[in-house]
Amino acid sequence: MILVLGLSSVFAQVQSESPVLDPNFSHITFEKAKTFESPIGIERYQDGNLYIAGQKSLTKLNADGNKIWSNLYGKWFYSCNGIGIDNEGNVYVAVIDYQTWNALVLKYNPQGEVIKTQILSNGFDGPPLGIVFDSKYGRLYVSSYEEIHCLDKNLAFINKQITRDLFPDYGYIYYEVGLDVDNSGNVYVGGYKSGWNKSRYVGLKYAPQLSGLLWSTIGEIEPALDYLSDMVARPEGGMYIVGYEYDDNWNEEISVNYFTDSGAIGWKTNFFGWTDVTGLATDEVGNIYIGATFYDYSAAQLVKLDGETGKIAWRKLDPYGWSFTQSLVDEQDRVYAVGWPMEYVPGEDLYISRYLQGGQEDTTAPKAITDLEAINVSTDTITLEWTAPGDDGDEGTANSYDIRYTTVGFIISNMVFSSATQVSGVSSPQIAGSTETFTVTGLNMGTTYYFAIKTKDEAENISDLSNAVAVKTLGLYGIVSKSPETQIVTVGSTTAPMTSLVNVFNTTNPVSGIRVDFSISTYPIGSIGHELSKSSETTKAGLADVQLRLGDIPAEYGVMATCPDCIPSASTVTFKCCGKLKNDDFKQFDSRWKSEHYDNLCSTSPAYIKNRPVYSCDDPIFNNKQYTEYKFSIRAKGCGLTAFATVINYYKEAYSLPISSTTPFALNTYLKDNSGYGTGKYRGAVLFSEVLNISDSPDSYVDFLGKINICTNRKCKPKVTRNDLIKTINKDLSNNNPVIIRVYGHFMLVIGKCGAKYIVSDPGSGHTGLYDPNGNRKLIGIRQFRLIKKP
Repeated sequence: MILVLGLSSVFAQVQSESPVLDPNFSHITFEKAKTFESPIGIERYQDGNLYIAGQKSLTKLNADGNKIWSNLYGKWFYSCNGIGIDNEGNVYVAVIDYQTWNALVLKYNPQGEVIKTQILSNGFDGPPLGIVFDSKYGRLYVSSYEEIHCLDKNLAFINKQITRDLFPDYGYIYYEVGLDVDNSGNVYVGGYKSGWNKSRYVGLKYAPQLSGLLWSTIGEIEPALDYLSDMVARPEGGMYIVGYEYDDNWNEEISVNYFTDSGAIGWKTNFFGWTDVTGLATDEVGNIYIGATFYDYSAAQLVKLDGETGKIAWRKLDPYGWSFTQSLVDEQDRVYAVGWPMEYVPGEDLYISRYLQGGQEDTTAPKAITDLEAINVSTDTITLEWTAPGDDGDEGTANSYDIRYTTVGFIISNMVFSSATQVSGVSSPQIAGSTETFTVTGLNMGTTYYFAIKTKDEAENISDLSNAVAVKTLGLYGIVSKSPETQIVTVGSTTAPMTSLVNVFNTTNPVSGIRVDFSISTYPIGSIGHELSKSSETTKAGLADVQLRLGDIPAEYGVMATCPDCIPSASTVTFKCCGKLKNDDFKQFDSRWKSEHYDNLCSTSPAYIKNRPVYSCDDPIFNNKQYTEYKFSIRAKGCGLTAFATVINYYKEAYSLPISSTTPFALNTYLKDNSGYGTGKYRGAVLFSEVLNISDSPDSYVDFLGKINICTNRKCKPKVTRNDLIKTINKDLSNNNPVIIRVYGHFMLVIGKCGAKYIVSDPGSGHTGLYDPNGNRKLIGIRQFRLIKKP
């Protein structure tokens, strides 16, 4: 069908149906990074931001039409046609580099930075002619004279098709080629070829990813073709090709050709009175919108054709500008048009307007929700929260919410939203600014759900898409510990594995493939060097483990195992790792000292003295000079002496000091020779303050700072409390100085900290263990040491 309309009849037909300018978005001027360049593409992201590609620069406007940034592609770069945008807001343009003649694709992030560049062709193979991003399937398509490329969003090549061998009698497809995709991912190419005396339009349809040519068409345009302007795909399949023809009197007309999904001609419509058709767009039902210049350059103009019949639905002139160069239609059927203003003003290179269709009095949609989040999750419910928008933008009260979800991926386009599951029973909106909550029920446990919301007012104006949210329901699982929840480990060393087990709740059935997050939940202030080595999912046995390398302070480190998919009451396990200094424990009654003894007590121990060996004076070990020369009671000096020996060896090993290793016997001998023991009623007690040199080195490395005991007399000044001793011990430990502590009748060496308790090397019990300074055997004093110099 051919429909030819004169100018007067066109306006008579469509005058009452003309759209109106949106009062909140009309004639907004802006300047690009490069002035006086033609816009060659426009795209709108889901947040309402607009991207306009020119021949030399890319410009971003916010949802209100105000410029955010405008950046040049490059000094020698020139873009030919089109723009693409992915689901993450990244923008793609195809350019030619006139220094190298390489055809390139540039990928911009939303901040206007080039984050990826890909070379399409080298040398003089021709510039890129069209570009489009299929946001539904995540594919980018770029066409040139002879080739069409398919790339992924990271600009890696997937496939390509060669077009130069199609219709060999008519030469190449010329530079006016258009490129687009339909909702099914099929790819359409439109252009024209020119022979010696006839011009011909070309239409091609490829399967998704360019996996095969589905059909091609070539037709003679009569009586002659000036040139083909552009093409656009119909969303449900098929394509529109728009070009220029001349009637029998050589009057220029615009020709719109519709090809169905099968490649057959659906209709053809010609219009008189047009020039410079450059902006094409379609809406969701397939109507076509054309931006152009009025025939006498007195106004910019838009026209809408019915997609089923080709008839004019309306035609709009805008005398503010002399040409509309690009246009698009959003999901609310609002038409955006970019044009040249009638009068150039510095700083106002282009302008953009938005038109509202339908003549509605209320034309302002509610503002898009931007703070949608999940605030509570169970095994079968998810509670969402957001701030209520208004009826008009963020004012008033809207009419209804449309909450939808999928389980296959983020809802980041209107196409995905329309096919998602709609939630029922959502309450009506509250006044703008109110906090809204809604609980979605009947969900499957252990499943990730993706949500988004739109808001509608009473005039059926629909907001833009909200921010996308992903939430996973809890599984009916619980996590427990499968290894000791407390370990004592030398600082700087790695713990044994701390293993957690995920079971079906209240059973012994393990669950595999469940994520377990490990984190260092607590560590000493100032410590460095702690790190985790972990597995993140449970094995077939339901196990996940972690190892912690402790830092450099001998205190408590916490590790938390969290199961995000478990029920809240059984979702965490906490492991405790207590750091201790490196030390060679000496035990007061070590069996080694049968051959290297340090005490000459050879009488039978009284029965009331428990855990002490019974020595016979007839034992050959006592037939030695050392046992007749040094007569001191083990009860008086054994534990203190052993603790002191451990201190000396700790500093020697920790700092590689050139001092002699010390055994209790060697230390006993040294103390006797250097007045290290008390006399009288203190006979046999170790006098730490008299120990000036503890090795055969000419200079001392370890210094005794003194003793501090709890004050038992009111006259003591200053008064010393148990808390004072604890603070001093903690400070010494943080400086890697072990401390000998005194309890009633006993000495022990503090070498680390575990919560409120201390890790002690206990000569009396013969092992390393935990000690509570406020427990039954209370702390009453300390003996302090320090390293006074390093080698």
